[in-house]
Amino acid sequence: IRAQNKGLGWRYGFRPGDNDTSVTGWVVLALKACKTAPITSPTQAEFHRAFRGALKWIDKATDFQQGTTGYQSPTDKREHSVYCMTSVGILCRIFAGQRRSSPVIRKGVEFILKRLPVWKPERRARAKTINMYYWYYGSYALFQYGGKPWRIWNEAMKKALLSSQRVGGCADGSWDPIGQWGPHGGRVYSTALGAMTLEVYYRFVRATGREF
Repeated sequence: IRAQNKGLGWRYGFRPGDNDTSVTGWVVLALKACKTAPITSPTQAEFHRAFRGALKWIDKATDFQQGTTGYQSPTDKREHSVYCMTSVGILCRIFAGQRRSSPVIRKGVEFILKRLPVWKPERRARAKTINMYYWYYGSYALFQYGGKPWRIWNEAMKKALLSSQRVGGCADGSWDPIGQWGPHGGRVYSTALGAMTLEVYYRFVRATGREF
């Protein structure tokens, strides 16, 4: 709460003045967990201000015509991040109280469904089809959204992750650190995100309280 840029989102550091969608998304998840617990501090008013600021930042970083969200601006549409940041944007909107029928949420969902999870290793370590960070947020966002989009995504996600998990040897149960960010974070990073992605069914009930 104290580190949030006034009226907006978060970035690396304490109120540094600039914001990014990635860090803002992680903080929103942390605050959502705190609010669900529930704990006595922060207060409901502080939660409300924090989520309102996060949503204001997501709006600033969103191209409303396309439904896409950038890392630090609406025009930041680098291929490796725009799908992930759009997923973060959808999830933040839902957790901040926006309806799933919102046009920008619907457009965002349509956008990320164009890039379903596919485990397709290439010779190069940075296999473009593999992005565990994106798969985590895409799964989380579409689980919260529900309906046919979630069912389509879920089948692709399970196929990609369950078929690629290592079996046997010292790497048993892990995922190889390949694709976007995998070489940076290593096997622990890839395995943590793989496990977290497969846990989206259990971590929070749907914000709407409904099954789809």
